[in-house]
Amino acid sequence: MTIQNVQLSAGQQWMRVVMDANGENGHVGDINYIDFSSSAPAPAPASRLLWAPPSLTNPETIQLDICTDYRKLDENKDYIIKFPNQKKLVKTHLDGGRNIVIIGGHQSVPAGDASGALFLQRQKGTVHVEGLLIDNSGRIEKDAIAIDARDAIVQIQNVRVDGLVGRFEPQSSHADVIQPWGGVKELRIHRLTGSSNYQGMFFTKEDPEEIGSIFIQDTNLVYPPVPSPPDKGGYMLWFSGVSGGCWDEQVSLSEVYVTPKPGASLGKSVWPDVDHSDCAVQVTNNEARWPDLPIGGTVKLGPPPGGDFVPSGVAGLNYVPPGYGQP
Repeated sequence: MTIQNVQLSAGQQWMRVVMDANGENGHVGDINYIDFSSSAPAPAPASRLLWAPPSLTNPETIQLDICTDYRKLDENKDYIIKFPNQKKLVKTHLDGGRNIVIIGGHQSVPAGDASGALFLQRQKGTVHVEGLLIDNSGRIEKDAIAIDARDAIVQIQNVRVDGLVGRFEPQSSHADVIQPWGGVKELRIHRLTGSSNYQGMFFTKEDPEEIGSIFIQDTNLVYPPVPSPPDKGGYMLWFSGVSGGCWDEQVSLSEVYVTPKPGASLGKSVWPDVDHSDCAVQVTNNEARWPDLPIGGTVKLGPPPGGDFVPSGVAGLNYVPPGYGQP
């Protein structure tokens, strides 16, 4: 028996199975399975992205497979990196290269090396990451995107990160959506949705030249409603300077939303938080700002009114670039 064209509104749904009468043997019968499929179209592409891919000179195209984790690239060459047509099961570590373009793909958070699902290292030009889906169905304690490229501009757009898992004890294991622990010259983020039960984006410096300017627009970071496992995490956007001091680089925030850990306030979901002794955040009308730091814009209490900036189905294997430049 097949029933088609059932229209459902958004949200939780209930289904009841009712039998009118017993069969000839006195029993109702057996139900082998109930299968659901959606005929809804994929989400329509959003408006254009802010940053186009960099211009490439005689680029080399590299087709990744699901089991190759490390690629050594020539720092004087440009590259187009293509993900396989199925979920990539091991990390993607790109070491070197000048300008790099990644558009679309599905990456899992793999076990093993702690450097992240996507690890960008020692690039010299502009790295463009667009339309990538990173999921943590294996519940591995690891970052999604790790960066060690203090000479590079990194552009991350229309990226979705689902279900990161971390913990504080007995051994700290960060689970950051983005973590430029090795540095980045300039970080540009436009349209990103990320969830983690430990931490969202973590920006901290070991020396003054490690991280340059940061631009974040149309981004929502979500702490899941049920911590698994419950932990001491929950800072979804973190800025700290050298030796834990106050942040000193230019940051621009526009339409950035944080959905806090259950029971936590917005003022205790960003760092420096409301209790910081030197550069505390101020929260007014569910918007957080740092008046004493070079951070322009605010962080708003999520979720965003229009839903995720990168809904499920936009990023991934069937990603379609929406175009570039301001409308």
